[in-house]
Order: sequence, then structure tokens, then C-alpha cells
Amino acid sequence: REMLLKTSLSYLDSLAGESDNDPALMAELAAAYAKIADIQGAAGAANLGMRTESFANYEKARKLFIGLGDRKADDIAVQREHVLLRYSLARAYAQNSDPRWQENIAAAVKLAERAAVLKDAAPRDRVRAATMASEQAHLTSVLTGQTPAAEAQIEQAIADLEKLQREFPDQAPFREHLGHAYRRGGDIFSGSRHTPESMAKAVELLRRSLDIFSALSREYPNQQRYAMFAASSQGVLADALALMGRHPEADDAIMLALQRNRALSEADPKNIQQRTTVMSNLASAARIAYRRGDFATASQRGRDAIALYLLLPADLRTVRESRDVLADAKAYLGLALLASTGQPGNPAPRQRTRQEACKLLAESVAFVEEMRATHAGAIDEDAATERSDGLARCAPSLSKGAPGA
Repeated sequence: REMLLKTSLSYLDSLAGESDNDPALMAELAAAYAKIADIQGAAGAANLGMRTESFANYEKARKLFIGLGDRKADDIAVQREHVLLRYSLARAYAQNSDPRWQENIAAAVKLAERAAVLKDAAPRDRVRAATMASEQAHLTSVLTGQTPAAEAQIEQAIADLEKLQREFPDQAPFREHLGHAYRRGGDIFSGSRHTPESMAKAVELLRRSLDIFSALSREYPNQQRYAMFAASSQGVLADALALMGRHPEADDAIMLALQRNRALSEADPKNIQQRTTVMSNLASAARIAYRRGDFATASQRGRDAIALYLLLPADLRTVRESRDVLADAKAYLGLALLASTGQPGNPAPRQRTRQEACKLLAESVAFVEEMRATHAGAIDEDAATERSDGLARCAPSLSKGAPGA
């Protein structure tokens, strides 16, 4: 695949210098660069982990689309490709905590709305317009915090997609987009400012998402993405149940998600996104086990998550999403280790365990403070307090294990 990509890019680069006066060629080149960028490092999708190269090719595609001006404004095929490119760029920038995600997702929404009313538009263009609105609501909520505006936007997008699904009940892609919108809604309503009422709504939406993708996976067993989406919804549902304090249910849900995502990762070991999903599941599983009081299990799951992080390509270890998962794993490994030192045992190992726990907690808290200072994403204040409280216990905990204490 890497050889084919290199050959394709050499060919595209040679054509790009000759395309300025040929709108059709510019449009085809832009779409080709975008597809190569997706293969290299599409955020949230199967990719080769070539993140730097992916960014470069997304930008080549964007400049070509911009260079077209109005020359292909009524060409539905070109506008569809431009929407997808802007969405991919928004996801990529969001993953890197780059504020340019906002202008790109706004452009994707505007382009999709315009494409949906072109004379050659099809029902799928109406679906894409609603989907881009749901994605804008989701990115806004994840990166700036849960707001009434994002909640209203996702509810409208879901209503639009439900209407389209009723109009075209046999269209699997329409059901797929609705499943994604339900999942986005679950993320939004269980966000940084969740309430008991919003959490109940989140769980209901996530169950609907899981039902859709599970059904599609059974109907289309050769379409691996449906199994991936079902496993992803299962993992988010587990997190929502944990936030509600329903830890036994949450533990069952996260272990099922982990089992499914591990199987998918083993079936496609080059898929970096699938490996990061397993890592995220393990960090969630560590948090759930800690809150259940199972400190040994929490410790093992936290260590497994950190081990997977260390196996990621170097540039993916710097991505906000990966660092966020790492900080989560360190936090609950540290909290579990700290809690376990209260159990009977040899004082010397307990002291070493406390030192490791406090180092992990300090690193996790430092990441939260960095996020807060740089406004790199919404912060779960309850989880942040849990980490800070654990770190605050470190000084007296360490003094208890000191010689002569």
C-alpha cells in the first residue's frame, strides 16, 4: 500500500503543476489527494498512521478546491468531494487541537447545505447536510464544552435524519448516518456539563446507535466498518453508564467493546485507528474497575493501555486524543496503586508503589492543567478533581512509608 501511495503521489504531483487552467483536472486531483490523505491518516477511520503526510495531502486538496473558485460551483460531484475534504480536515485539525477545525467544519456544513439544493442533488445530499450539522455539534461539544446550542443542533440533525430514514427505510447508508448521529448525540449529552436528565438521554441515544450498527453488521457481515461502529458505540455506552454510577453494567459493556475491538485489531494489524480504540477501551476499563473498588484489575488495565500507547507511531503519540487516553490510563493506574497500598504487605514494596502512583498522578494532573491553559478541549471536571484529590493524598501517603514513620 505504501509503494502504491508513493507512486500515485509522484504522478499527482507531476500533474498538479499543469492543472491551473483545467477545472476538471483540478477537481479530479483534489479528490485524489484527499483519498490518499484518508488512507494515510484519516482521523477516526482505518489508516496507516502516516499523520504528517496525511496533513500535507489534505492541504494540497484544499488549495485545489479553493483554486477552482466558482468554476465548478454547480457540479454536484465536485461539491460532494469538497464537503468530504473539509470534514476530513476539520477532524484532522481537531485531533491536533488546531483551531482551524472550526473554519473547516463550518465550511463543510455550508457546502453540504448548498449541495443539497442543487438541481442534480439526490436524497443522499440531504443526508450529508444533516450529518455535517451533527458533526459540527459534536466537535464543538468535545473541544469547547457541552452547550445548549450544540444540544439543539444535534437534536435537529437527528430529527432530519430520522425523517429521511422513514422516507427511505431500505437505504442502509441512511441508517448508518443516523446511527452515527445517535452516537454523536450520546457523546454530547454525556459531555462536560451533563445532568441526570442529559445522561438518561445520552444512554437512550447510544443504545439506538448500538442497535442500528449491530443490525447492519448482521445484515452485511462482509462490511467490517459496521462491526467497528457497533464496537465503538458499545464503548461509549460503557463510559456513559459509568458516569451514571452503573458500574457493573458499565464493566460488562466495556469488556464486550474491548473484546470486539481486539478481534478487529487482530484482523487488521496495520490499522492504527483500531489499535488506538483498543487503548481507549482499556483506559475506560481501568477507570470503571477503579470505581468498582477492583484495584488489581484497574492496575492491569491501566498498564495495558500505557503499553499500547508506547507502540503507536511517534507522531500519533503527540495527538491530543492519544495523550488524553494516556493521561486517563495513568490517572486510574495511579489511583488504583495508591489505594492498594492500604492493604497489608511488605512496607518497602508499598513505598515503591506509592512513589510510582504519585508520579503517574502528577503526570496526569499536569496534562489536565495543560489542556486547561491551552483550551485544547473540554474537561470532565469530576474526573479532574478525582485526579487532583489523589495527588493531594500523595504527600501524607509517602510520609507514612518513610523510614521511622
